[in-house]
Amino acid sequence: MSFRDFLIKHGDPEFVKDYLRNNNIKFIEEWQPLVDRYFSIDIAFPDIKFGIEINGGQHYDKNGKLKKYYQERHDLIVKEGWNLIELHYTKAFNIDIIKGIIEFRKFE
Repeated sequence: MSFRDFLIKHGDPEFVKDYLRNNNIKFIEEWQPLVDRYFSIDIAFPDIKFGIEINGGQHYDKNGKLKKYYQERHDLIVKEGWNLIELHYTKAFNIDIIKGIIEFRKFE
């Protein structure tokens, strides 16, 4: 599998994490938001219950919607009061989208 194919399949949250680090925005990697489940959020701000998931292609069906497992996971996390953004990995490389997400939330 080529590196490009790997990114397409699995996604790459590192670009976003590097952007956050370079802008001194503190976050936690692989945060587990639910006590009774082993789900983790790629990029989490637990103090404000805000998270960003960078998803590879395997998370979506042929219509571009989250597959059942991932949608149920998303819904369980949101039900616990989290604001969770599901971001296809191709959008994670768009700096304007990342800035928009960050500006959406007020980080200190």
